Amino acid sequence: MATETRNTKQVLLMTGFALLAWILVLTLTKFLLNHFSVFPATDSLWLGMIFHHIPNYVFGLSAFLIVLRFIPDATDTRPKDKVKLIHAIVIIFGAYGLGTLINGIIMQNLLNWLSAYYPITIGTTDSHLDLSGLNGAFAGLFLGACVAGFGEELIFRKLLYKKMAGCPDILYIMVSGITFGIMHTYFTQGFGHIFVGMAFAYIYLRTKSYILVALIHLFIDTIPMFFTPLLEALAAHTAVIVLQFSYIAFIYVCMLIVIIWYRKKFNWNIQPATEAGWEFMSGKFPLWTMLKSPGIALFTVYCIGEMIYNLFH
Repeated sequence: MATETRNTKQVLLMTGFALLAWILVLTLTKFLLNHFSVFPATDSLWLGMIFHHIPNYVFGLSAFLIVLRFIPDATDTRPKDKVKLIHAIVIIFGAYGLGTLINGIIMQNLLNWLSAYYPITIGTTDSHLDLSGLNGAFAGLFLGACVAGFGEELIFRKLLYKKMAGCPDILYIMVSGITFGIMHTYFTQGFGHIFVGMAFAYIYLRTKSYILVALIHLFIDTIPMFFTPLLEALAAHTAVIVLQFSYIAFIYVCMLIVIIWYRKKFNWNIQPATEAGWEFMSGKFPLWTMLKSPGIALFTVYCIGEMIYNLFH
């Protein structure tokens, strides 16, 4: 039910609690399923990936949706913008290039330095599944890239926007991007992914196209989860090197285009609140407003705590 007046603190509080409920239920479900061995041991990669996603999308997403129902739907008065596909791709891949720099250079070097003093585990994914060979390539495409592309965009873009559509655009972009980034609870992923999440939120904000952002997200994930293992299975090692080099070059070219060409254009499309009740305008940087909300703060602390935990296990 839409409402004309929004309670800023309540919306941020309940949004944070919805995200917190999702990740807590996800963690608890994983623990219980592993502890009690609910799923039978299987050599099937496809079944293994299905079992891997059940805690996330059956239990975790259900908890998220239950809490989200307590937030009134926003009044969405913003019209769709006609953003060209190539522009959307450049913006998102530009942010992905920046995120890769942070993840691969700053965070990786930090962990390399830390590993000289402490016995830490430098992981990149929370999945232990082996996506090698033709079987792994297609399982990675359909049960990895597709699930992540459509699932994460549903949670962090579409469903969040449904509740935050009337808030200042920059607040929705920051909530979507920061929570999306830090839920990737490995240091070599999380912080850099914040910029990727913000780019997805910006494009979704303008286009309202869930399919668009989900397909671009899927395409990003297909490089490591489908094309690379596929080419390796075909013994096309030279093609793998060329693909990876071309991919890295492409995202860094997009990053330079965004920095040089688009940097002044974003503010033109960022609007203040369109609903009553939001006490700050788009021009004010709402980072502290977001992080001081107990729900968002607890979610952030939990995810960062899990990042630290993952370093030692």
